[in-house]
Amino acid sequence: MIIPAVFYGRYTEVKARTEKIVSSVLKGKSFADSLPDRRTVDTSVAASSYLNLLTHRDISIVQSHFHFTLLRSALIEAEGAPDAPAADRLFAELLDKEWGPLVFADMQDGWFASSFISDNAHRLRPYLDSVNRHSRVLDREGARFIGSDGRLGSFWQANSALRFVLEASGVSSEVLARGLTAQSFRALYAGLIG
Repeated sequence: MIIPAVFYGRYTEVKARTEKIVSSVLKGKSFADSLPDRRTVDTSVAASSYLNLLTHRDISIVQSHFHFTLLRSALIEAEGAPDAPAADRLFAELLDKEWGPLVFADMQDGWFASSFISDNAHRLRPYLDSVNRHSRVLDREGARFIGSDGRLGSFWQANSALRFVLEASGVSSEVLARGLTAQSFRALYAGLIG
């Protein structure tokens, strides 16, 4: 998977970069126009790096890894609310990217849950559509994702937001308790869009 270099590095480096991007996005620029440069990183070249799908306030990792959910964290810090208009704009733009679902993968970030400000149910179907569209690419990354529980696993195991979105879309908790794979997700998705 080819990912913007902004997401790759030590935690503190990525955090600083995403804060600058959010500052630019809040001024009306797109994510693409807010990138400081157009460099990318191929995950197959950085095969020893983890793909972090957790947002943590203070994480000290010396090695370089991919940190996706820091973009959302920076948005919340800048706006003070999880439902800023820039959030929907960013959400729609990034879901077109094969790495886009990774930015929204931590349920604790609140992309999909209702809040005092709004009901975010309008994001459920677009997220599922994006995951389905990019499922083969995400599956090829193997068990190198770190989820909100801090454990290493596949995209299907580490993505806490995906489980929430599926349950909010009508999939029973008993079915989800069996665990997700790319194949089981595609079957659930086909049943949901029927």
